[in-house]
Amino acid sequence: MKRAKYVLIVLFFILFIQTSVTAKSPDYDIESYNVEISVDKDLNYTYNENINLVFNKSNTIVTKTIPYEATDININKNYVIETNKDKLIKISSKNNTHDSYTYKYKIKKDKENDDIYIIEIDNNFNNDISKLDFILTYPSSFNKNNLTFYLNGKKVKDITYKINNQELTGSISNLKEDDKLLVIVDYGKIYVNSLTIITIVISILLSLFSYILWRIYGKDVKYTIEFEKNIPSKLNTIDVSLIEKGYLNNENAIYLLLDLANRGYLKISEEENNEFTITRNKDYDGSNYKEASFIRALFRKNMTVNISEYIEALNKESKTPYQKELDKKITKDNIKYRLIRAIKNVMSISKSNEEKNKYFETKSNNKKTYLLFSITIILVLITSIPFIEINKLYLLPISVLFSSISLFILINIVENVDLKKKNNKITILLLFAIIALIVLLTPSFKQNRIYFIAFLIGIMAVTFILFLYKYMPKRTIHGTRLYSKIEGLKKYLNEVSDKELKLVLKDNPNYLYDILPYSYILGIESVVFNKLKKLNIEEPKWYKIDNFTYRKLFNSINRLINLVNEEDKE
Repeated sequence: MKRAKYVLIVLFFILFIQTSVTAKSPDYDIESYNVEISVDKDLNYTYNENINLVFNKSNTIVTKTIPYEATDININKNYVIETNKDKLIKISSKNNTHDSYTYKYKIKKDKENDDIYIIEIDNNFNNDISKLDFILTYPSSFNKNNLTFYLNGKKVKDITYKINNQELTGSISNLKEDDKLLVIVDYGKIYVNSLTIITIVISILLSLFSYILWRIYGKDVKYTIEFEKNIPSKLNTIDVSLIEKGYLNNENAIYLLLDLANRGYLKISEEENNEFTITRNKDYDGSNYKEASFIRALFRKNMTVNISEYIEALNKESKTPYQKELDKKITKDNIKYRLIRAIKNVMSISKSNEEKNKYFETKSNNKKTYLLFSITIILVLITSIPFIEINKLYLLPISVLFSSISLFILINIVENVDLKKKNNKITILLLFAIIALIVLLTPSFKQNRIYFIAFLIGIMAVTFILFLYKYMPKRTIHGTRLYSKIEGLKKYLNEVSDKELKLVLKDNPNYLYDILPYSYILGIESVVFNKLKKLNIEEPKWYKIDNFTYRKLFNSINRLINLVNEEDKE
């Protein structure tokens, strides 16, 4: 029994020694521990740590372990570094008092995931920490839904924290020795909130509403397209453009200029220095008041032209002084001003409701307001939700700017969907512009990619509604019939064989030049020029170019169009 009693005493003594060795040192207490850590997109970590200690006895050694790859180490006290696998910092205190230490160092880590950023806070001191305060800075703004805390590998939620843009401030109590706190921000985490759901749902519902509205009030009645060799009688280029596109711009008047020249009223010349001259060959003897007003405004000497003079121009028997005031020729000195004046006069007539109502239904045109209202709501929602989610309501006016820019870009894209046309190269630039707009918004989107999804859905919805808007209002029965004939001409010119076209040219050698002004409206001018060149048609008598070639004619007409394009703000 005595031997057993001695064995128990020895075992108890051994356990007591082991416990004494592993117990926390009573020589000092960690009163507070403040940590500031920042990480950039390249995973460069910068640590700035401050620890306040209360020493219970002198000649106390405080140790802290930091990773072996740490660089730029800076400590405000004398210290010793022992290296093995990690770096062990030792600081000794000679006084029995309070003291404060500041650690600064940097670590570069390898990137494994572009979306996930992990900041690790370890208690590598040889004692417990009663309170840890931290300020963590990440590469860009984030939301609480992107944030997760882990303590010793287990997810924890009872941590006090606050998010301000890309900065996280928080604290945790009683961090024991060797405890490890991980703070993870996952920018790739998609979470759904009520505002983004509402935005997506509203975008889809307004698209459906707009489509139903277009089906009822915007979709033309069914029509068949059959080959047509000629433009419907009594229509000029302005009428054709209005019927075909539903709107007018300055170019349409230039096509009217070409048409009038082809019919013998004018002659257009371009000199070697790219200067134009327009000569009036004969008085207008037609019955179309738009054509008459265009010619009078073009060659009128005076600054203004009134409607009574348009009527007099149509009266063949009228011999007023006004008819003698027309110039015979306009040259480079005033050609641009004269063209713009003539265009504004003819456009003011052609854009009137009376003209539009010939081909489009009034009731249908009024419904376009609802489409604009839908577009406005969607754009405001998709550009404002990031600012609302990060509680920066004072930045909401920026969403109005983004909405306006997005709408301008999308309108131009919808209007210029044919990238094959030379003057539509601006569309490519606009596509790059909208990509740049998305890049500008990326810091907000990166908080939650559902914003980006909502933005894309909204942009697609707006583009869809803009196309519906483009093809409203609904054409009247008369307008639809004329539209089908115009499309029939386009189909004919695209598909007619050279053999069949030669038969047409036998009856009308000037046929391709008659069609040329209208081919620009239909977007097939290159097709007509190719046929002119292939069939070696004689150069036009109404358009003079030195050393004529079809390529020179094509380029010259484009230069003439560019004279007025810069004035077209619509």
